[in-house]
Amino acid sequence: MASDHDMLWRRCAHLGHVLLPLMDQEPWRQARRHENLRTWGIDTVEGECLVEVFAALAAHAVAAEAGVSAAEFDALPLSAVAEAATGKRDIELLAGLPDTFADDRDGQAVDLFRHTPTKAGRPVAGSSS
Repeated sequence: MASDHDMLWRRCAHLGHVLLPLMDQEPWRQARRHENLRTWGIDTVEGECLVEVFAALAAHAVAAEAGVSAAEFDALPLSAVAEAATGKRDIELLAGLPDTFADDRDGQAVDLFRHTPTKAGRPVAGSSS
């Protein structure tokens, strides 16, 4: 059975996975996002994975900071997640993550996020790298 910490990450990851389809209800958003990713030299598949994991990391950082359990996750205000996404440094988003991930894609996405500042040759938003 998964620990509450693991379950919390799963809830955060799920939020990240449903974010893009929700945003893409307005078709122009996907085209604009893909154009921006190409302009920045980021593959669209990797870029969308980064968006998903970034949302999950922001949600996880807020939940961990607030001491919210997986069962209480639904009560987490999205405004707090949005604020974390724009106001927290990358190291703050990575703090407190599980050591392992039940879904290999989540682990790979977090690793991608960790390596993106050096890979792209410029800091991720909010990064001091």
